[in-house]
Amino acid sequence: MPRVSSVHREGCWEIRGVRGTLPDMPELFVVHAYNVVLATGNSIPKVLGIPGENLPFVYHQMDVIDRYLEEQADPALSMDPCLVVGAGLSAADCVLALRNKGVPVIHAIRRNGKDPKVIYNQLPGVVYPEYYKVGQMIKGDVTTAYGKDALYTAHTKTSLVEIRKDKECILKKADGTLFKQKVSNVFVLIGAMPDLSFLHGTNGLGANPTKKIDSKENPININQFSYEAVNEPGLFAVGPLIGDNFVRFGIGGALGVANHLMREDE
Repeated sequence: MPRVSSVHREGCWEIRGVRGTLPDMPELFVVHAYNVVLATGNSIPKVLGIPGENLPFVYHQMDVIDRYLEEQADPALSMDPCLVVGAGLSAADCVLALRNKGVPVIHAIRRNGKDPKVIYNQLPGVVYPEYYKVGQMIKGDVTTAYGKDALYTAHTKTSLVEIRKDKECILKKADGTLFKQKVSNVFVLIGAMPDLSFLHGTNGLGANPTKKIDSKENPININQFSYEAVNEPGLFAVGPLIGDNFVRFGIGGALGVANHLMREDE
């Protein structure tokens, strides 16, 4: 699979990269283009920066969840729960995947469960039933035929402050109270950042040009119709790079870029 290592502009864009992987002999390639579309998404997980975050039972990406669930052939309520930290879409996906497999879940989020800034409270249940359900679970509005869901416990207005080798986690409530929670694994899913290290010599691309690109706090500043970067003509961006974190929104971005380029060629 080709991997881009450098993109810079001198008259037109020059893209350098490597095709192939070891043990095969990698092949260097160079492509020149008048227009480049960035669609790399977010690949660098954000971290809490707390003690114990690098322990082997702590994960920062959703791509490990399938392997983890395969190893849990017959989870039981007697097992220590998994701790999921975060209130975004990846955290919700993790909660649902674990719960559907029968793995007990402790879910820690910093905000109040009813806070309108929590993404689950912004999504209509008809369009996003799975994420809406997680929002209801956080608020305690989801029950089973036997009462409250025994597989899920939410701790709102709570932060994870330490992870110990014995799989004991220290959490802190909004009032400063600390409490311990024994876990089997920890999933810290608090977002990710894009890796744009291959871009060279570009002007500040974000809404705040002095800061790094962040899909939530500082997305690439684009023309809303053409998806072209405001500060770099000929450079386009779609997906999380511009704050569109839903896969279904990516289609609109791709169509917007294609429509603009086709009109330019007319």
